[in-house]
Amino acid sequence: MSDFKIVRKLGVAEYDISPYRFEIRHRHVFHLGLTEPTPDRWMSQEDHDGEQEPTYFECFWIPLDAAHILQSGQGALLGRLSD
Repeated sequence: MSDFKIVRKLGVAEYDISPYRFEIRHRHVFHLGLTEPTPDRWMSQEDHDGEQEPTYFECFWIPLDAAHILQSGQGALLGRLSD
């Protein structure tokens, strides 16, 4: 999945990741529109800026009405999609 368009910026959300680290994350959240067929599942990774081994993830789509299950405040601005 590499071809998409930015529909609009939904906003900026802050998330306190304590107690893992004493850090406030500032997340810029965008509504993206897909412009090519997209698989139901795909692999991704977090590289940790090359300071440790990558963390691998299997990603998949979920219905928007189930977004409350997203971890660490990831769905904080999803309600703005209906604005």
